[in-house]
Amino acid sequence: MKKQFDQASEGVRAQAQEMGLGDDIVAQGSCAGGMARAGSDMDITIRASPDRFDEIINDPNIVPNRILHPNPGSAAERTRNLIIQ
Repeated sequence: MKKQFDQASEGVRAQAQEMGLGDDIVAQGSCAGGMARAGSDMDITIRASPDRFDEIINDPNIVPNRILHPNPGSAAERTRNLIIQ
């Protein structure tokens, strides 16, 4: 799983750099806690400064439409609210 995470994080880091998001990549969830199993997803966060975050949180070229305009009460709305907190 570590090799898979390392490969994925390299790809995410490269894509984030191309998009001007920086390269401060953080693993979260079971991967970060060493509890990942076969079939576990990878939770990856790209940290940004507060000013940069304000620029990108509503950018449709970066943030998927389901997060930009989530259905009320949906998991996507909860995700967006959590991201903004």
